[in-house]
Amino acid sequence: MVIRLLLHFIQHKNFRIGETPEKKMVIVGNEHEALRVTELLNRARVKNDLIGYISTLPEQNNSEHHLGEIYQLKEIATIYKIDEIIFCSRDVASQQIIEWMTQLGSDLEYKIVPEESISIIGSNSKDAPGEGHVNILLRPIGFSEGLTERINAALAAHSGS
Repeated sequence: MVIRLLLHFIQHKNFRIGETPEKKMVIVGNEHEALRVTELLNRARVKNDLIGYISTLPEQNNSEHHLGEIYQLKEIATIYKIDEIIFCSRDVASQQIIEWMTQLGSDLEYKIVPEESISIIGSNSKDAPGEGHVNILLRPIGFSEGLTERINAALAAHSGS
C-alpha cells in the first residue's frame, strides 16, 4: 500500500487516490467571452484548473488571468502543461481553430463554445476523432428538471448510436 501511495504521489503530485485529476485548461477568446465561459464552467461546477485566457487581438490588459495572445498559444500550452483548450467561436474563426488543433496535436483535448450558447462542444476521446458530443453545462433559467433530463437522455441516446 505504501509503494502504491508513493507511486501515485510521484505521478500526480498529490495523495488523492481515486480522484479524477483537475485538467489544466485555458480559454482562447477575448476577455468578455472568456469571462462568460468561466461563468458557465463555474455554474456547472466543472472540476478544472482554469489557468487563464488567451486573447485573439492585441489587448492592453493587466488582468492576472490574461496569459498572452493567440500567436503564443503553443508556448503557453507547453509552459503551463495545458490539458484542454476551449475556443470561443465568437472570437476565433473555425478555420483558425482547426489550424491550431492540427498544430498542437492530439495530446490535448479541445472544446468549442458557440457564440451566446450555454453549451460547450467537443470530444473527450482522443481515440475517436470527429465524434463530437454536446455537454449541456448550464440549465437556462425556467427549464424544468424533467425537460433537462429529457434533453440529456436524448443527447446520450444520440451519442450512443
